[in-house]
Amino acid sequence: MKKMIYLLFGICTLYLSLIYGLEAQNNFSPEKLKEHVKILSADDMDGRAPNTKGIEKARQYIKNEMSEAGLIPYKDKTFRQSFGYRTTTNLWVEMENLIGVIPGTNSKLKSEAIVINTSYDHRGFEIIQGLKLVYNGANYHASAVAGMLELAKYFTKEENLTERTLIFLFTDGNYQSNRGIIHFFENAHLLDYEIKMGVNLRGIGNYGSDSGINLFGIKTIEQGKEMGLHFAEQHELMVDQYDARMVCGAETWYFGHYGFPAVLINTLNYDFGNTTEDTFEKLNYDGIAQILDYTVDLIKTFSSMGAIVATDKFDPADYPFDQADMPVPRKKFHYGLVMNLGSGYQIYSDEFFRSKSRFNFAIGFKTHFHFTNSISIQPEVLYDRNSGRWDEGKFRRNSITAPLNLQWDFSGKNNQSRLFLIGGAYYRYNFSGKMEGEELDFDLVFERDEWGINFGIGFEDYDIYQLSWTMRRGMSDMIKGTSSIRDVNSLLTFALKFP
Repeated sequence: MKKMIYLLFGICTLYLSLIYGLEAQNNFSPEKLKEHVKILSADDMDGRAPNTKGIEKARQYIKNEMSEAGLIPYKDKTFRQSFGYRTTTNLWVEMENLIGVIPGTNSKLKSEAIVINTSYDHRGFEIIQGLKLVYNGANYHASAVAGMLELAKYFTKEENLTERTLIFLFTDGNYQSNRGIIHFFENAHLLDYEIKMGVNLRGIGNYGSDSGINLFGIKTIEQGKEMGLHFAEQHELMVDQYDARMVCGAETWYFGHYGFPAVLINTLNYDFGNTTEDTFEKLNYDGIAQILDYTVDLIKTFSSMGAIVATDKFDPADYPFDQADMPVPRKKFHYGLVMNLGSGYQIYSDEFFRSKSRFNFAIGFKTHFHFTNSISIQPEVLYDRNSGRWDEGKFRRNSITAPLNLQWDFSGKNNQSRLFLIGGAYYRYNFSGKMEGEELDFDLVFERDEWGINFGIGFEDYDIYQLSWTMRRGMSDMIKGTSSIRDVNSLLTFALKFP
């Protein structure tokens, strides 16, 4: 029975492929493709490196082309899916995926989606002996970006709409441990569609007599190999490799990890790939157009299948990655709970004397604002019970304490665990207190207002948990008049940031 289903499936697939194959010739302009690549790989794009004006120009260009093509923003009327992370050099990097949608036409299939994707960032540039050397990234991956933009324009035309929904995904962070594609899948539950498979374009600009196309992962989809080779023959494309492998380092690996079959379409010729020689004039734009015609047939046929089925050669367990090695996204603003446990005493600076220690504690709220990825400011508001043991007896105050600290992170190579130093000031308002059962007189004897300094060292894990030691030392007198008595606290601090 299963063989009969596959036979009927194969006959239908062949029928659809013949129909689409006859229609899908010469749909793409080599001149327009060249124009895209020339702009995206120009020197003023800074090699599309993170945190540069160049990559923002590339984003704006791609976004404008997506809008012009008629793609629908995936969420909140924007194509942008923003995220960021802290690098191993303590630099906060802002990144954005760009996502557009073409809804399907089939009432039963339009809730399912095929994700067509490539990455648009690149290696950036180097300054060597005062000379700026740009990694233009014409083939890697401006050629694929150009191809996707033209595919988007093709599929938004009414006569070319597909039965399943198409999601066009341009990922950032390919050269930063593939953060973009990971962020997309971690937030895929926010999409209105069920992902069924992926089509990944990557370096499609150097097709030639000695370099064909590769179809990595094509065997992860039922009838994928048969369709892939049939269309290649129809479009007179040479196929170098086709198998079930999802290439490590490419986006298809993460499709596999998250449980979706996918095919990677690329050309392999590393004579100038990923070097400063990867410039727009070296690419074969007729070849890109030919590959896009081929890709159209593949996407149309996948979109029309009754069901997209993964083969027994596909197993997500074959595509692991260690998230412990991934940069941990760090938000610019956090809030959370904080608790201090420790001891307190008072120093008599005029007499070189100090009181005996007593248990102190404080509990309250904190916020955290990151100016840079290593420098932040940390305001807190605490209910603070501070005390000591005087000659007159046990002393304690109930206070509202508001520390304001600067935090400097000075370690954390894997970005998940960090050591930091803190330093700053605090203000304290004392609203009640007792000495051996007697109420403290804040009108005539004790000061209600107090200020001082904080300093300490701590440890943070996963941008959520903090453990630190803090010294809090009063710089103003506790007693009105001439007495020079000041409060000191030595505290172990526990903090929990909310995500």
